[in-house]
Amino acid sequence: MKWAGRPIFVRQARTDPAAYHLAAQDGERPVSQATEAVLFNGVPLLLLAAAYAAVTSAILPVLWRERSRAHPLDWAVVFVFPGIAVAAGIFGALVMHERRPFGGHTWFSFAASLVALAPAALLLARWRDRALVVGGIGRTREAE
Repeated sequence: MKWAGRPIFVRQARTDPAAYHLAAQDGERPVSQATEAVLFNGVPLLLLAAAYAAVTSAILPVLWRERSRAHPLDWAVVFVFPGIAVAAGIFGALVMHERRPFGGHTWFSFAASLVALAPAALLLARWRDRALVVGGIGRTREAE
C-alpha cells in the first residue's frame, strides 16, 4: 500500500530479523511474521479502538446533557477519545490488511498499544466518575 508514492509501512534492513519475533528452541519460527503482526499489532489496535469508542459512548451523553454549561475545552477534551478510536481503528485495519507489524517492530508496537490502552481502561473502570471528565472546566470557571 502506498501513499504519496512511498510505502506506508517502510521495512528497514535488520542484522537479525528473527531477533524480534517468536522463536522455537530449535531456531525455527512457530508462527509466521504475518500471524505475529495480526495477533500482536492488529488485534490490540482494534481492541484499543473499541475501548476508546466505549469511553466516547460513555462520556458524550453526559456532555450532551450538560451542553448549556459546557465550555468549549470540555468539548475538545471529549473529542480526543473518538479521535484516538478512529486512528487506532485505521491503523489496526491497515495491519490486518498488510499483515505486517506496524512500524516494522512487533513488540514495540504491541507495548505502545498497551500503554495507550491504560487511560481508556482507567476511565472504564471508574464508570461512575465519568462525569468528572466532562464539565470540569465549566464548573471551575463558575466557581471563580
